[in-house]
Amino acid sequence: MRIYKPEHVLAFWQEIYGELEIKWHKDFLKHRSMKEILKHPSENIEVAVRRNMKLKDVLDDLSKQVDNKEAFLDKYDKYRNSRDNSSGSKIESREKEGGRWGRSF
Repeated sequence: MRIYKPEHVLAFWQEIYGELEIKWHKDFLKHRSMKEILKHPSENIEVAVRRNMKLKDVLDDLSKQVDNKEAFLDKYDKYRNSRDNSSGSKIESREKEGGRWGRSF
């Protein structure tokens, strides 16, 4: 399930924990954590919702997932932060270095 709207989080939450009373739908959808929750990948949201019933705890879980991933990547790729992250061709990088990149003719 792709989760990219508050309604999707609610639908997934209800699959796991059962139907939420109608009177609570608006509060759930407008929860202050919802915007931050939706910034994460769907797969991570699904894991966090399965682990936690409250949206605040879901957001905390998502933050921990990011921290754990960063720690894992740092542990197994010690030089990942020191690499030059330039992309593109050699010609592109030479043009950028020479101050000619993006020049209009």
